[in-house]
Amino acid sequence: MYFAGDVTLAHRFEEAIGDSVHKPFANFHLFRNADVAFVNLENPITVRGRKKILVEGGFASGWKKFNFRMNPKYLITLKDAGVSVVNLANNHILDYGVMGLLDTIEKLDSAGIRHCGAGRNLEEARAPVILEIRGHRIAILGYWGGGAGAAGVNKPGVAPRDLRIILADVRSARTQHNADIVIVSLHWGNELDRFPQLWQRTFAHRIIDSGANVVIGSHSHTVQPVESYHGGIIAYSLGNFLFGGNQVRQYDTSVLEVVADSAGIHSSTKLEWQLVPIRVTNGCVHVLPRSMRGN
Repeated sequence: MYFAGDVTLAHRFEEAIGDSVHKPFANFHLFRNADVAFVNLENPITVRGRKKILVEGGFASGWKKFNFRMNPKYLITLKDAGVSVVNLANNHILDYGVMGLLDTIEKLDSAGIRHCGAGRNLEEARAPVILEIRGHRIAILGYWGGGAGAAGVNKPGVAPRDLRIILADVRSARTQHNADIVIVSLHWGNELDRFPQLWQRTFAHRIIDSGANVVIGSHSHTVQPVESYHGGIIAYSLGNFLFGGNQVRQYDTSVLEVVADSAGIHSSTKLEWQLVPIRVTNGCVHVLPRSMRGN
C-alpha cells in the first residue's frame, strides 16, 4: 500500500502541464501495480460553482484566500498515476461549494476512483472505503475540520474531525465491516509545521488504541515524522505530493509504503513501513534513488 500527501491538479499545475495530461506520471510507476495507492485530493473536480465564502479552517464566514478547482481532463492524470483511493476531507474540497463537491463525487465514481471523507450527507461522508485485497479486508476513513463545512443528516460536506465520531467509525469498521486493516486519514495541524503538536500525537494515539492500524496526516505541506506506536503506524504529515497551489517548481517529498503480512487475521496482521523519496519538477513526479531511513 502506498500513501502520498496533498494533490492539487489546479492553479500552477495547470499552468505548467496544460493539455499534456499524461506527462506528470510518465516516469513514475510506483502506484501502478500497488494494491492501494492513496492521496489527499485537495481540490474539487468541476468547471461549475462559485468560490466559497469560508475562511481557512472552515469555521467562520468571510472570503477564502485560496480557491482551487481541477479540470475534469486531469482525471486521466490520476488514472495514469495509478491512484485508487482519495481523501476528500480537507479545507479545499468545498472551494466551489456544494455543486463542486457533488461534481467531484460524480467524476471520481465515473473514473472508478474510490473516495472517503466527504459525501452527500453525514452518513455517506463517514462511510469507509472497503477493499478486499489478498485475504485482507481494508477500511479507509477520512476527516477534516467541522463547522460550516461539516456534512449533516441531509447536508453535503466533509466528515468532521471529531474524536468521538472517529473512534466510533473505527470500531464500526472492525465490527460491522469486518476489517482487519483500518486506515484513518486526518487533515489537521498548522501549515508549515515540521513536527506534530502534542495534541496531534495524543489524538493519533487514541485512534490507534481504538483499533486503527495506520493514521495518515496532511495539511502542513511539510513532511513530518513517522511514528511506530503500539503496532500501528502514524505519518503525521506526508507533505505535498503533486501540489499546484504555489509557485514552487521543484521540491522533494516522500511516499509512505506499508506492507502487510499475508495472514489476513484481525489481531495478527503485521505492518512494516518505509518512506520512498520523491522529487517533483515542473509538475512531473520521479522516485529519487536514495534512502530516507534513520534521522
